[in-house]
Amino acid sequence: MLIQALLPEIHSRPTGGNLFNRRVLAFLETRATVERRVVAAGAPPAGARAPAVTLVDSLVLAPAAELLRATPGARVLVGHYLHLFDPGRRDSPEAQRERRLLQLVDGAVTTSEYCREVLLREGLPAERVVAVTPGLAPAYAAAPGRRPPGAPRILTVASLLEGKGLRQLAGILEGLADLDWSWELAGDPGLDEELGAAFLERLRRSPIAERARFLGAVAPERMVGLYDRCHLFVLPSRFESCSMATMEAMARGLAVVAYRSGGLPERLPATAARLLAPPGDRERLAALLRRLLTDPERTEALGRANRRASRSFPTWEESGREVWELVSRLADLEPIRRCTSA
Repeated sequence: MLIQALLPEIHSRPTGGNLFNRRVLAFLETRATVERRVVAAGAPPAGARAPAVTLVDSLVLAPAAELLRATPGARVLVGHYLHLFDPGRRDSPEAQRERRLLQLVDGAVTTSEYCREVLLREGLPAERVVAVTPGLAPAYAAAPGRRPPGAPRILTVASLLEGKGLRQLAGILEGLADLDWSWELAGDPGLDEELGAAFLERLRRSPIAERARFLGAVAPERMVGLYDRCHLFVLPSRFESCSMATMEAMARGLAVVAYRSGGLPERLPATAARLLAPPGDRERLAALLRRLLTDPERTEALGRANRRASRSFPTWEESGREVWELVSRLADLEPIRRCTSA
């Protein structure tokens, strides 16, 4: 079987969606021939061989539309992010276009049940849409070591993008300057260079500048050590389809402070999910962060509960197998051709 994967230009950047793609495609290569094709401003030319299945990353659904219309075989959306998923943007012109473009696909993979339910409401058949939980590398299963003593270390793992809420978090931390803590931020500054530079300049001028450390993009093999030297994970994103960083933090026994949005709450045990702040409620997020910074026993208990919950997370092989099962099934089914004018 030939599987064609249509990927965004940023496919090599250290994002959760790109990591998911790389790990799953590596597994699919053990079962089939995989042809990776980068979609830039325009769709790439048709390949020499007709694929049995085309996987299209949601970031390139629009620019790849013409290619999808001309491609035989099953066409499967890999839905990392769509405006349709985002409650604040699902009525936008971009979301309306995505609704039309969904007519071009025969099935979909999402990384949360939340996103799967959105696609079902948009009319994709339930038997052709699967929610595949991202896997964890084996290193995350090892027991965390003793965390360093001293002031709590807050960790955030997020690309420097507007939707990640980092400017808001900096303001919240400025309001918690009466407490003893430090903040470590790991993330790619290059996805939006202008915004990333502006945020780092804002942080440099902040009264908490001496307590904040920007690490840049951290190599995957160093991430376990980074989680293990911190005490609390904070992710102030306005919306998350899944949040693989949250899954990793849970596996290393960290409490999580975040908004109750998208697919993120699905991973947390009930005790931790109930503490999430309502979307956009900055005051509630700040209050939760203050509570955990001043109650180390509660923070450690939440971290232990998160660690236990993470034991149900799959390996990357298990995640890849779920995608393969959908792909191989759709390759044998009659493709849906509901519309060609999307």
